[in-house]
Amino acid sequence: MLGPRDSQVNDVHQFTSTRKDYADIDKVSEAAMTAANKAFGKEVAEKMGRDFENCLVWSRSELRRRRWDLSRKAPTDAAAYAKMIGESRVLRTTAVHIRPGHGAEFEALLREAKEAGEKIANAQPIFVSQVAERGKGATYYVTSLRSSLGGFDKNPTIREILGEEGFKRFQQVNADAVEQTESALFRFSPDLSNPPEGIASASADFWHPKAMVAAAAKPKATAAKAAEVKAAAEKKP
Repeated sequence: MLGPRDSQVNDVHQFTSTRKDYADIDKVSEAAMTAANKAFGKEVAEKMGRDFENCLVWSRSELRRRRWDLSRKAPTDAAAYAKMIGESRVLRTTAVHIRPGHGAEFEALLREAKEAGEKIANAQPIFVSQVAERGKGATYYVTSLRSSLGGFDKNPTIREILGEEGFKRFQQVNADAVEQTESALFRFSPDLSNPPEGIASASADFWHPKAMVAAAAKPKATAAKAAEVKAAAEKKP
């Protein structure tokens, strides 16, 4: 679960989950509904759904496909991927909308940037995904994760990664192929998230903070009660 970090996405929350294929979407959705009905009863579960919808001004959903072939310095296995997500606190994502007929040109640029970036020691990982359903036109998301906002400081620029000639190609492709871009900065919200154990175990205190148990305070005697006690004591011989 991601919450807003900048004014452009104020009060916008993004719920993200992974599925291995289309069939898995139905399978997990049915399992979630069955679990909710079992835990709360069908009527309450349906009311919770309506209450959730009533809180929204607008919402939309997308299906995206992870493009590992375009992503840079991606984790090499599931455990490393889970650890990276679990230790992240913020992310920056840029939606890149491509003009019709320029998808191959843009992907070639991403592959060039991937190859060059993986040769630079301090170049950070970048994840690329592509909208598969419910999007408008060809859209790619370029996403970076960090353990803090400071992680976005002092990163190598695309000019430093590609060099002068490569940077000129980058500018040309952007001019020809890219119709529009939109960037947003999000923070992870552990209190609204339900991460897999592999992610949660990477930073258990963050994802599953221990409940603060307040010490039971002894009730203070009221002024009236204190007066009664004092009067009773004075009456004793």
